[in-house]
Amino acid sequence: MIIKHLIYTMPDVPGPFIHIMGIGVNTDHVRTVARDELFKPIERIYLIHSPDQTEKRIISKGTKNEKTIEPVKFKKLAEKLKKDLEKSGFKVSLVLLSKDGAYKNTKETINEITKIIKKEEKKESFYSSKQFAINVTGGTNMTAVASMIVAGSQQTSAYYVIDERFEENKNLESNLAEISIPNFKEDARIKDYEMQILKEINKKKFDWPYTPRPENKKKGGKGIGYKVDSSINNSEWISPKSIPGAISLKELQEIMRTKHKERPTTISGRINKMAEKALIRIERLPYVTPPKGNDQYKYKIYTLSQKEKLIRLTDSGFAHVGNYK
Repeated sequence: MIIKHLIYTMPDVPGPFIHIMGIGVNTDHVRTVARDELFKPIERIYLIHSPDQTEKRIISKGTKNEKTIEPVKFKKLAEKLKKDLEKSGFKVSLVLLSKDGAYKNTKETINEITKIIKKEEKKESFYSSKQFAINVTGGTNMTAVASMIVAGSQQTSAYYVIDERFEENKNLESNLAEISIPNFKEDARIKDYEMQILKEINKKKFDWPYTPRPENKKKGGKGIGYKVDSSINNSEWISPKSIPGAISLKELQEIMRTKHKERPTTISGRINKMAEKALIRIERLPYVTPPKGNDQYKYKIYTLSQKEKLIRLTDSGFAHVGNYK
């Protein structure tokens, strides 16, 4: 990648900096950070990496360029990099993601980075969130997206490492390009009651036991048959799920009524406003109807409710609430 028209800027604070960065097969961006003068001095480096691959991959399958790629041992790569950096005097910590956390969702990486920030904030050397320098260059796409979300919600420093292999990038004053991150906290204007609701949702998990059995249409047959509505067939609910940070609106209203003395109508209005801020997502609630039919043939229906709602934390909402459980 060739990046033009970059302006070299000094960080808002003098440090010391805690660098947080994802790594993959390529670790050149980490070594560039170690050499560069921007975001120095470095107090500690956190390296976030994927689990080891277990299967071979085939690229350009069916073409003359078809090639088999051996499984990557990310843990070994991370440990070697850690050892090399420690030889140069840096303090390094490794953070291992699960397979889902590395490739399928951002929540795990958001959670891990937030934990790092909360831990480091307790140290005597901490005085500003800008001391956290989040590198969005390496690792998986999910890691990069999660890193940007945390940088915005926690208002840290963030930067990208410019590839110095290109001729146009070799004589730059710095190969670290600081990124201007929108202030998610200010833009969202999180109110106390909104944080209260976010915390309650964050404690919950929505389980969807999708286990339909074949329809029982035999005359005099025993048991209850199941049907699947088209609204389920065309959605993510076509398989069993357990979703953290999700709750039905009815359950949320009851929690807020009993614990916080809030009226259900008040909660309904508030979650609509929170959805506009992209803190939560409001969806139709999946459910199974009570048995229908006659004595000879009864069945339940897997469907999406027209009235009942499911409330889920968005990545932005999850980043705001972090580990406050």
